[in-house]
Amino acid sequence: MTVALVLFALASLAELVPGIHATVDLSGGIGARASADSGARSVSVRYATDVEALVHLVDATVRYDVSISPRALVWVDEHTLCVGGVEWSDGEPGEPGATVIELWSFTSPRLVPGPRDRARIEPGARTDVRTLYRADVPGLRGVRELVLRGGNASPAVLARFEDSSDLWSIELDELGRMRRQAGPINSGAPVVAPLLAREGVRMDARPADDGGVLYVLSVPSCIVSPDDPVGLLWDRDGDGVIDEYERVSLGAWEQRRRPREIRLRVK
Repeated sequence: MTVALVLFALASLAELVPGIHATVDLSGGIGARASADSGARSVSVRYATDVEALVHLVDATVRYDVSISPRALVWVDEHTLCVGGVEWSDGEPGEPGATVIELWSFTSPRLVPGPRDRARIEPGARTDVRTLYRADVPGLRGVRELVLRGGNASPAVLARFEDSSDLWSIELDELGRMRRQAGPINSGAPVVAPLLAREGVRMDARPADDGGVLYVLSVPSCIVSPDDPVGLLWDRDGDGVIDEYERVSLGAWEQRRRPREIRLRVK
């Protein structure tokens, strides 16, 4: 097993931790980590001087009760958190309600010095909750994953739903406009549908060499093989529209991205 595959496996272990979470770096040397357990009726936002550390010497946590079962979280920026989930149903037990995606707005937290070098964090306050999407439509039920859309287009999130193999973009404006980005057949290339529909697949956005955006679909696992599938969704010009799809093996993907990482280290 190559060093790259070992690192991929270690990174994948973090994805196997129960619950959902999202982190963001804030100003003033503070980070924020939003998290929710499966089946919970609340979302916690933890502010700390290092949100990735195992021990938080300076931190503060605020819990927000919600009317949905959270399924996905992503920070849009340091003041905005996107929360997706399913309403608790008043019907038959276990029957899900409408699918909901909300935008939460926050003020900035502050690091407050204290006596004898004992600082404390004054958490940010949630100032607004706006419903971006609420519906019970086949193909758009349940939120499997939310990813911030990259590139030069207007702010948006990419969403995958639990009963569909499609990928949708949702604009973060007042209209909350939705657009189908990928699916079983798009531009005559039925390439990424199996990965889009597969449970457990995670999508990661990263800058592409040509200035666009590359979205990588992979299956996090503590046991990896060079033959594991990886889906590559290319937004070549960064306009928010997926232009090209490609399915490769993990081994081939590691070989392709290693030269770029070497160049970045040299610089």
